[in-house]
Amino acid sequence: MNIQIHKFGGASVSTADLIRNCRDIVTNHIPDKSIIVVSAMGKTTNALEKVAEAIFSNDDYQPHIDHIVSEHTAIVEALFDNPTVILDRINDTIAEIDWIADEENSIYDYVYDQIVSIGELLSTLIVEAYLRQSLNSAYLDVRDCILTDQTYRDAVIDWDKTASRISGAVIPLLNKVDYIVTQGFIGVDDENNTTTLGREGSDYTAAIFGKCLSAEKVTVWKDVPGIMSADPKRFDFAEMVPRMSYQALYQMADAGAKVIHPKTMLPLKSADIPLYVRSFKDPESPGTVITTDTEELAVPSIICKDDQLLITLTPSQFNVEWSVATVADLFKADNWDINYFQKNALSYVICVRYDFALTHLMNKLAQQFDVTTNRDVRLITILNTNDTIEKQLVGNDTVLLLQRSPQTFRAVITNS
Repeated sequence: MNIQIHKFGGASVSTADLIRNCRDIVTNHIPDKSIIVVSAMGKTTNALEKVAEAIFSNDDYQPHIDHIVSEHTAIVEALFDNPTVILDRINDTIAEIDWIADEENSIYDYVYDQIVSIGELLSTLIVEAYLRQSLNSAYLDVRDCILTDQTYRDAVIDWDKTASRISGAVIPLLNKVDYIVTQGFIGVDDENNTTTLGREGSDYTAAIFGKCLSAEKVTVWKDVPGIMSADPKRFDFAEMVPRMSYQALYQMADAGAKVIHPKTMLPLKSADIPLYVRSFKDPESPGTVITTDTEELAVPSIICKDDQLLITLTPSQFNVEWSVATVADLFKADNWDINYFQKNALSYVICVRYDFALTHLMNKLAQQFDVTTNRDVRLITILNTNDTIEKQLVGNDTVLLLQRSPQTFRAVITNS
């Protein structure tokens, strides 16, 4: 059986019209015996993060819930002549939030995963029900397939058990239907608690299914023509790259480019499965294909990460030796990805994405370091850099930190 994996991100299913467009893409561009991986709709993940923060802070989370329900209800009512059944399933799913809130669990990352994963459950309920009106499709709970450890918010896959579960669930189902709709981003641990695979982890889900099923190819549908040399919403000189290697894509993703989750590449590269990035706005366009045998990226590539927190750590006792690895391990232990790391004579300077849950880590760091922070900064990375583009990007802004190699420019810059 030739199986393909197609992933639709939140932007591609954020309105009723876009879900109709998704159905048209499936009908006209996706062959039978394909798995459709769907993210949470629009900004639902952000809204659910606020719910998790409110629950953990003992604040009122109901206004956030009301907003989420209202948005999903409007979409359902626009798509279905008889929306009652779908709305009942949505309300049943949303009700799980109250159960989680009543658990009084003291581990924020656990609470986060149980709450935020609901976004994918809601979107797939709606998308699959809509597809089933005109196509031979079925709903699959990805938690029946992807088994992980208990590293909440950045769970590690148990590949052997996951491969067995995927094969056991998917193959019999694809013998009965043409399309399977399932969730991205989430999995389950061996105690049946929901886990998540890291922010923007739906791409990784597609790669997991691709590798475990030896898929013909994996396609990610996005709101850009393909892999761009820079964010076209910010830089009018951005251009599409029609072909690139997994190595070049990994460099971009590792630097912070949001086009593909960094974990996505290795499973596909190891299985020699091509990855396509195509536009849901222009499905006739071929997009970008990423393979193992393509030449390295030659054009300058720009990655900007906003909403960063710059942390400076100075050991409070100078007779204590702190290695770079030891400091990095403190962040890793709390599942924080370091976007920038620099060791100075008397301090360590680190850049991470700002998040509510950083409070726990900052309290731990304060026990061993003098800690100062700068909230209003952004991180710029230029691959295949040159002087002209560096000057254009930095302008008159203040550069707080700078790292440079012959091919790469990285700078932490104030937003003032």
